[in-house]
Amino acid sequence: MDNLSHLGNAEAVLSPSRRARKVLGSIRLAELCGRTTDAIRKWDRPRSKGGTGGLVPAEFQARILEAAKADGLPLTAEDLIAEAAP
Repeated sequence: MDNLSHLGNAEAVLSPSRRARKVLGSIRLAELCGRTTDAIRKWDRPRSKGGTGGLVPAEFQARILEAAKADGLPLTAEDLIAEAAP
């Protein structure tokens, strides 16, 4: 398996935003990004419906990674930069 092996088989197919929520939790992720938990969950919507297709917006990636590292959580840059869903 690739560098997502630390997430397990089922989690390896999750979108970047779902991976971040699974590792950090919706509340912590929302706090880090200065958004509501509803806004964070909307990232999983298709772009045609106002979401990001599962991508974590670039403006938040560094602080998410820093927080995960500081907390000793298994989240890498590769986890956050996968392809978007159509």
